Amino acid sequence: MLSSPSTTLVTLARQPGAADTLLATLVVDLKARRGMVVLQAPAVAGRDYELWVLRGNQKLPAGLLRPQPGAALLAEIDAKLLAGADALAVTVEPTGGTLTPTGPVVLVGPVPKS
Repeated sequence: MLSSPSTTLVTLARQPGAADTLLATLVVDLKARRGMVVLQAPAVAGRDYELWVLRGNQKLPAGLLRPQPGAALLAEIDAKLLAGADALAVTVEPTGGTLTPTGPVVLVGPVPKS
């Protein structure tokens, strides 16, 4: 994906109150209909990070992110969710995630349109 000329990298912005060690990058190639998130984050006891695709007022769950200490996490995003998406967000949710975001937004970034 990284060698494709149509791939875009987007750094998700850390939100107020988020841990300083929390970092994420969206790697997206809309032409190839592929997307991935690379996340470095501290574990939060009894909680999971959850990825959301934001499209207008919709907040669509896109998967749980469970980082391991000292390692980056790579998670694929369903290409169907990226079509027409405005942004990605990461929240801290109860273990196992939720159907709608309930925890604080810790990261957010735009999804390229082309």
